[in-house]
Amino acid sequence: AVDVNQGWNIQYWCYTNTGRLIYLHEIAEAVLDDHGVIIQTVGTVQDITERRQSEQNLLDSKQRLDEIIWATNVGTWELNIQTGAAAYNERWADIAGYTLEELSPVTKDTWIKLCHPDDLKASNELLIKHFSGELEYYESEFRVRHKNGGWIWVRSSGKVVQWTEDHKPLRISGIHSDITEKKQIEAELQQSQVLFQQAEVMGNMGFWCWDLKEDKLVSCSDQYARIYDMTVPEALDYFVSTEAELDLVHPDDKAFVKQAFYDISDQYKELDIEFRVITLSGNARYVLDRSEFVYDNDGVPSRLFGIFQDITAKKEKELNLIQATKEAQQANLVKSQFLAAMSHEIRTPMAGVIGMSDLLLDTDLSLEQLDWATSIKSSGQNLMRILNEILDQSKLDVGKLEISPTDFHLVSLIRDNIHLFDSSITLKGLTLDIKLDDDLPVTVYADSMRIGQVLSNFISNALKFTSTGRIEVAVKPEKNEKDELQLRFTVTDSGIGLTDGERRRLFSAFTQADSSTSRTYGGTGLGLSISKQLVGLMGGQIGVDSSKGIGSAFWFTVCYQTAKGAVVATDKRVALDRWVASRPLRILVAEDNKVNQCLIRALLNKLYHSVEIAQDGQCAIDLLNSGDFDIIFMDIRMPVMDGLKATASIRATNGPKSNIPIIALTADISAGNIREYTTAGINDVCGKPIELKRLLKSINRCLGEEIHTSMPQVNVSETSQQFIDLDASVEKNVEATNFAQALQQVANIVDQTAEKSREIPPAMAAIGEGPFADFLTIYESGLKQQCHGFTKAISDLSNQPSNSELKTKVIELAHSIKSGGSSFGYHLITTIASKAHQILKANENFSTEDMTLLSNYAKALELVSVKKMSGNGDKAGRLLLKGLDRPG
Repeated sequence: AVDVNQGWNIQYWCYTNTGRLIYLHEIAEAVLDDHGVIIQTVGTVQDITERRQSEQNLLDSKQRLDEIIWATNVGTWELNIQTGAAAYNERWADIAGYTLEELSPVTKDTWIKLCHPDDLKASNELLIKHFSGELEYYESEFRVRHKNGGWIWVRSSGKVVQWTEDHKPLRISGIHSDITEKKQIEAELQQSQVLFQQAEVMGNMGFWCWDLKEDKLVSCSDQYARIYDMTVPEALDYFVSTEAELDLVHPDDKAFVKQAFYDISDQYKELDIEFRVITLSGNARYVLDRSEFVYDNDGVPSRLFGIFQDITAKKEKELNLIQATKEAQQANLVKSQFLAAMSHEIRTPMAGVIGMSDLLLDTDLSLEQLDWATSIKSSGQNLMRILNEILDQSKLDVGKLEISPTDFHLVSLIRDNIHLFDSSITLKGLTLDIKLDDDLPVTVYADSMRIGQVLSNFISNALKFTSTGRIEVAVKPEKNEKDELQLRFTVTDSGIGLTDGERRRLFSAFTQADSSTSRTYGGTGLGLSISKQLVGLMGGQIGVDSSKGIGSAFWFTVCYQTAKGAVVATDKRVALDRWVASRPLRILVAEDNKVNQCLIRALLNKLYHSVEIAQDGQCAIDLLNSGDFDIIFMDIRMPVMDGLKATASIRATNGPKSNIPIIALTADISAGNIREYTTAGINDVCGKPIELKRLLKSINRCLGEEIHTSMPQVNVSETSQQFIDLDASVEKNVEATNFAQALQQVANIVDQTAEKSREIPPAMAAIGEGPFADFLTIYESGLKQQCHGFTKAISDLSNQPSNSELKTKVIELAHSIKSGGSSFGYHLITTIASKAHQILKANENFSTEDMTLLSNYAKALELVSVKKMSGNGDKAGRLLLKGLDRPG
């Protein structure tokens, strides 16, 4: 930068010999001789460090000020009134989206161009007063056109900062700031305030604020005052104490409200109560009062702020609804009582019709007579089913139907309910498949009767609406959204299917898919409605997936618990229907229905019991007083005197006959009714239609003597066979002490038993006897190989219990063995393989006891496959299953 020929004028930083940094200003000139040659350079050096620092500080301050002004969204301006000179910062122009260059030169026309027409006049008048000195300071708000075409709000303020000697404004300065967002917030607040006031009016709600120290109302809204028929000033003048507020509380609510105001230490409490007030006009109104504390800086409650709502209309509707509900409940109760009474009155003669038809069918009849009697019984059973549905619906309507969970064998329940439809399935030529999940629990705790009722209803509907194809029943365990155990039952058919509209109304009472359904297929339309309510009582859900013309899949879930005790498998197809009596009894029967009198007499006379009939309760008391009887059968509903009054009268005599056993015979056998009967002194209850086995066992219990015992019949049709517990008929004198002995005993029994002809299982009925025999031969040959392979695999697994591949192979073998058994009538194979499969799936590591048990299962499977043992129910099968529980 230095030219020695020209001299220099420079400023620069340099270090002193002490290391201090200073700023120098150096000026130098060249001295020339006569020939223009530089002979020397002369100059001065000045230390200007302090001046340099002051200048820099000033620049920094200006920059910071500009940044602050920019950050605060403030534009600055200054005007010399005499010269007209004006100065603006960049922010002044930027507020409206411009640069200074775009607005320069700023004139009055510029202002007119930017200002909103509606604001221009007022702004100009204000500026004129300011520039003339009439106003030393001004402040105004107006709208300015933004460069983008929109309008923004600006707050402008100015002040005279210098006056002339004759006290006229000389220099004025001011600021502009963008207040658009503030204006929008103010508009929204104003709108909110309007909406709040409208909401108060619409909701009959007002606010109030109570000063706790002064104990008075300090502010409230118009609506609060209007609820009391006051104005705001009147309310503030009136509510000057808590007592004044309590004076306007309804007398019946005053004690309750006073207790709500104060805690035990007489301090105010926050409120959330409903009560009545008496307004200044004398009107009674229901109000809802809610409040919260407002705390001072020390955290001490200083005020209560709350809302006050007139809920008179709502409360009147609630009271009217409560009254209407009571009336509806009473009407519903009367209806249900009528239905129950009518159901009982119809059920009693129908029980006689069914019972007498059973007696008729047990006599020698011609084929035509047999057909007539069978039709009578079938029609009676259909009518009884309809009556049961009506009675169930009436109990559900009044909440009297109760769930009664018990321990039961799940697979037995499923199969027993399915077997009820075997003959109907065969008659229609349909196929019924059962799919039970591998992880299905063996025993559960739930209401087996209601589960069976819903499952049977689903299967019955599937059978009713399916003319060709198949029906499938699938059951699997799962967990619901509450992580509770539940069972999912699905019944799938290839029937007529449903439209979306039919599905939506299907589970309503007395509703069927369309009006022609009941004419074509029969039924009341109650079954699915009852099923839905039963499933709800059991903690589950119900639904259907269906396509018109393709079929339907009805499903339901029920919650269950693990069984609380030991449960054995059952099979309703095992026959035990012939009974004998060890001695004759003298029985008094109180029954007003003639048909039921004949039925009961016929049933008991076949067992050589003597029967005396009483037409009503009073007649029964008279006969008891005049004769000797072992037991009384008591109908509940009878003329003159009903069964309960007759029972109470007998028990009240305190004589030698007052403790005679009494069994109620009635159609009203709900849990609530049974409690009523036993409270009256009845020993036991048997339902109608009469189930002979249930009645005879009840006699045994009441007399404390095994009077009646059953005798197995050899040739009894499957459709007429009754319930039996399989394990109850297992011989109790088996001497086997370990599994090896039990296995040998089973083999001996099979060898000594004549081979029976194999019945075709229902699942194979459609293929015919010849093809079934061929398939059976192939199955039995493969079964032997599978069972032998399973035994070897179990042996290998016992030597290598941690071998995962070997374990997988064993599990697959067990699954394969159990899968085919039921299709070919090998139910014993399925039972044993299922138990082995459960052990294999349930354990990660196998104990010595596990391996011993699995080895026993393998040996049992081999024996079954070699000896061709098909069913669980015969003597050999029962002994084998019992022997599996013994040590090896």
